[in-house]
Order: sequence, then C-alpha cells, then structure tokens
Amino acid sequence: MRTLYALTLCVAAWPSAAPAEELTADEIMARVAANQDRAVKHRKNYVFEQRARVRITKGASKLKREETRRYRITPTETGVEREVLDIDVIHRKDGENLELAGMGALDAEQIEGIDADLAEEFHEDLAGENDSRDGLNPELFPLTADKQRGFVFRLNGLQGYRGRRVYSVSFEPRDDTDTYDAHWAGEVLIDEKEFQPVLVTSHLAQKIPLWVRTVFGVNIRQVGFKLSYEQFEDGVWFPVSYGGEFRIKALHLFRRRAAVSLVNEEFRRTDVESTVDFLADDSSR
Repeated sequence: MRTLYALTLCVAAWPSAAPAEELTADEIMARVAANQDRAVKHRKNYVFEQRARVRITKGASKLKREETRRYRITPTETGVEREVLDIDVIHRKDGENLELAGMGALDAEQIEGIDADLAEEFHEDLAGENDSRDGLNPELFPLTADKQRGFVFRLNGLQGYRGRRVYSVSFEPRDDTDTYDAHWAGEVLIDEKEFQPVLVTSHLAQKIPLWVRTVFGVNIRQVGFKLSYEQFEDGVWFPVSYGGEFRIKALHLFRRRAAVSLVNEEFRRTDVESTVDFLADDSSR
C-alpha cells in the first residue's frame, strides 16, 4: 500500500506535458523555408562525394544502358564545382530496328545513341546543378522561401517516422503555375522540433498536353522522386539520397523505363579549425 501511495503521489506531482504548439501548414513551411535558407549557407562548408546512377530498360527488365557516375562536390562562392572521379557504363545491343515517325528507319547503333543521350540528359537535368549547394535540381522540391511561393500546402497531422515525430504536409501547385514554374505535387515530412525536412515525395502534377502526345508521340508516366535528409551537426542538414522511376514513350514506337538514384556521402568539413568525416546512413538509401 505504501508503494502504491508513493507511486500515486509521484504521478500526481509529475508535470503534465506541455501541449504541442498548434501551427498551420503555412506557418510550418515558413519555418522550414527559414531553416533551408540557413542550411544552404552551412553547406558551403562541406565537400562530399555524389554517386549518381541512371538505368534505362526496355520493358520491365531488359537492360539497354546503365551509367554510374561518381563526383567530388566542392563548394564555390556561388554554388559547387563537380569533379568526375569515375564513370561506369553498361550497354546492351539487341539488333533492334525501328521505323520511327519523322525519323525513318533507325538501326541498333542509332538506337543505342538515343539511349546514351537519354542517360546524359537525366544526369544533367536531375543532378547536374552547379548553382545548387547540394548539387540537386532545386525545381523538384519546394522547400526554400522562393520556391514555396508557387505551392499550396495542407497539414495532414503528426506521425512517427524512423523514431522521429514529424509533420506530414501535402503540397500542390497554385493555379498560376506559369508564374512560379511549379509543376510538382506530393508530401513532405518535417521534424517536429527542428523544422527540417526528413523526407520529400513528389510527382509531376500536370500531364503533358494532349496535343504534344498526339503530334509528337511523347509521353512520360509515373514521374516522381523521393528525397531523404539527414542531420550531421546542429542546424546542418543535407539531402543524402533520392530516387525516381518512370516510363518514357516517344515517337509512337520508342518505349523505355528509366530509374534514377543518387547518394551524397563522404561528407567533410572544409574549415581550417576542424575536419569531420560523415558517412550517409545506409538506412536512408
């Protein structure tokens, strides 16, 4: 009885947890934007390696081309400098010939060239952004204040994610997308305490116009990306991995699937006072 009485007193005396601050989606994203703007400045103090892979297949599994590129990313005054460390290319020939609208007959060698061009475009469009502190295309993820202006946000609530309490916030383009060049929709998970993004999932919110698909026979389906972040030091968060997979149909008969993945790793501070190495957590890849 004494033990039960003592426990009762302890429970009664225990301070009640402070209620969580009630914030709107816009207020949450405003804090994220402020933190992202600061994070961009912190990132100029880091050198890291970037490993990007583009895999192009015909159908679900018939490999046509796979390119893996490894870079060293070094900060500059305005962005980053990208040094190629190595490139690994795998390509397959299958004697394919196609009669493509507007291009006549293409043999296997010409088609191989198209696959190589596709791989090059993916590398450059998705990861070849030298004006970005993290080497990613900033158009894909509306996190900074400037990019957020083109989107509408909706708070879905709090949830757990890999041991963290996170806000789930959905986003979609405003009606005036031509003004802000915002074409993506999706969800961002935001650390409840740090107001930093943990995971961003996005997809293309607007379909390619029907007349483009009809006249040119070009269509892209399942376009979307998933981007994860990790914290390295107090206030210093970096995107560490992203990936996407989608289908391409061009010129009516040319069909491909493309998978893109990227990992940022081997982070190192560049300041004079200290050098600290960080390895990306494998669980985020």
